[in-house]
Amino acid sequence: TAPIGLLLVSTTNICNIMV
Repeated sequence: TAPIGLLLVSTTNICNIMV
């Protein structure tokens, strides 16, 4: 059960890398 906060951070990191 991964916390939703971890998923949010992962998504943010991916967006930053794409930019």
